[in-house]
Amino acid sequence: MYLAANRVQISKKVWVDGVINVTEVMESWPISNDGKTYAYIVDLSGSTTEFKDLAGENLSMSSIIKNACTDGWEGGTGGHKSRPTTVFALDGELCQRSSQKCRGSFLCSLRNPKLWEGYEHWKHDFEPFRELFHQDMEQNAAEHESPLGYAVRRIYDLLL
Repeated sequence: MYLAANRVQISKKVWVDGVINVTEVMESWPISNDGKTYAYIVDLSGSTTEFKDLAGENLSMSSIIKNACTDGWEGGTGGHKSRPTTVFALDGELCQRSSQKCRGSFLCSLRNPKLWEGYEHWKHDFEPFRELFHQDMEQNAAEHESPLGYAVRRIYDLLL
């Protein structure tokens, strides 16, 4: 592993403040809010899951991460399978590099945005998300019991 000024060299161009090793794909990835950058070394070699597309081809690391994750990502590298990156932190091993910028959680446009105002998450802690989700579902159920909700259901039934 190459270190300089307390930073770790990942590839020719990429240096980070720290490396985090994980052995499974996470539903929600911790996001640094300390002003530092981190690299995740994702080693799925011990997984019993097959990461393949419908044609039986191996998925890119970017696809594997995005398929499991509830967060939104933008500006990523794509994690090309055909152009591996030499990872100095792994003694020159060839790997798929997938660099992403978190865009936050995906929310349905029909959800009440006021429930989610001020919600932030920087690490995988599903309980606050679950609590907000249940509040949202309770509000949805209450809307169905309202006169407008009844009218919409009745019209829907008539159209079918």
